[in-house]
Amino acid sequence: MKKRLLSLLLALVILSSVVSVIPAHAEDDKIPTHTIMLYAIGTDLESDSGCFTFNLKQIARSKYNENVSFLVMTGGAKEWKTESEYLSGAEKISAEYNQIWKVTGKGEGENHGKMTLLEETGLAGLEKTAMSKPEVLTGFIDYCCDNFPSDRYDLILWDHGGGPAYGYGNDVRGGSLSISDLYDAFSSCKLIKDGKKFEIIDFDACLMASAEVIAALGGFTDYFVGSAETEPGTGQEYYSWLTTLLLEPYIDGATLASY
Repeated sequence: MKKRLLSLLLALVILSSVVSVIPAHAEDDKIPTHTIMLYAIGTDLESDSGCFTFNLKQIARSKYNENVSFLVMTGGAKEWKTESEYLSGAEKISAEYNQIWKVTGKGEGENHGKMTLLEETGLAGLEKTAMSKPEVLTGFIDYCCDNFPSDRYDLILWDHGGGPAYGYGNDVRGGSLSISDLYDAFSSCKLIKDGKKFEIIDFDACLMASAEVIAALGGFTDYFVGSAETEPGTGQEYYSWLTTLLLEPYIDGATLASY
């Protein structure tokens, strides 16, 4: 009797161990779709040093899966240094208009490894409006959610950052987005109005990980990425986490945000 009980207990332990290593997604093979929005205010970082172009090449060389839509809005620079070989639908990025693009990672196909132009003059009514205006950021988020609906939404804010005192972005046409402006932009977008959140809000900008910034904007996202210190002009490294998203398409937001 004791031997039978011991055998039963051993079997339960083994079964428990097996169940514990089965991934949570095993019963559902559907890979979650992902819309990643990159709001790129070019400023002198791009005009003088081509820093955005450096990051774009990292994104274009990455191999992320077909369930990822990577959208970019460009504007706010006097000049864009991106070579035409990385662009589809235009020879260069406009310094006059805000524009919306889709980047396709490295792979087979005509437009793979390129940034394809979707909206030549940006959002209707906001074609030349400084990207430091909350309504432009809200409009870009709504455009991405309307045209590329997904299970998960991530937002990357690319440019200079000045923390709680000076906010984010420095469009050459004037102004920056204060923390209050960012709050207004997020609270006005359809995603938030529908009771949802961003999976990740990522400031690829200096000084944006202060307690004040997180306290003001943390309610709009599950996870927050930012730098408490200054960061290089070339910003974050994109290749590694986009490649991880290909290798681990079920990765949770907390783990992805740590890359």
